Amino acid sequence: MSQPLSLTAEQPVHFIGVGGIGMSAIAGILAERSYNVTGSDPKQSAQSQLLRQQGARVFQQQNAATIDAICSGVDRAPLVVVSSAIPETNPELEAARGAGLRVVHRSELLAWLINAQHSIAVAGSHGKTTTSSLIASLLHSAGLDPTAIIGGVVPAFGSNARNGAGEWLVAEADESDGSLVRFHPQLGLITNLELDHTDHYPNLDAL
Repeated sequence: MSQPLSLTAEQPVHFIGVGGIGMSAIAGILAERSYNVTGSDPKQSAQSQLLRQQGARVFQQQNAATIDAICSGVDRAPLVVVSSAIPETNPELEAARGAGLRVVHRSELLAWLINAQHSIAVAGSHGKTTTSSLIASLLHSAGLDPTAIIGGVVPAFGSNARNGAGEWLVAEADESDGSLVRFHPQLGLITNLELDHTDHYPNLDAL
């Protein structure tokens, strides 16, 4: 069993595939909270550009040289974050493991954020992004200044993430790989349910 995740602002965090909609949202929250955030993604996107504006360092290549670069000049070994989209054969991931860096799935980091404050997690086969966006927008309109981690750009925020000072966090919870069992929100919402992600769930009962 891996040790529980615990981060301080002194902990460098590196995202392999940081331009992805789910990865960039978490990276953006940490960057806004003054963490030392780096990431890599061959595809340059609006999310990557926004992360640079937030102070993150984003590399366009994914290779061992990137791992060497993020380990240079830091007092603590970077935590490396991957999503299910990153294969085990990714050269940067292989280099990170070879260097002895701790590697965690994005769901572990999302769980750490969700479980650290009052939170609302939205799961379901369809409508997760729309529903979580609406909830976050309503809380914002009510003056509750929520944090939001969404799998799409929220029109009210112009981004897929918002770092608020209020007590509530709204997150889109992805059920595709079963990792949502890590989350312990105060409120959970399932929009609907149908058999999907059959590579992980053999039947509807398992889902």
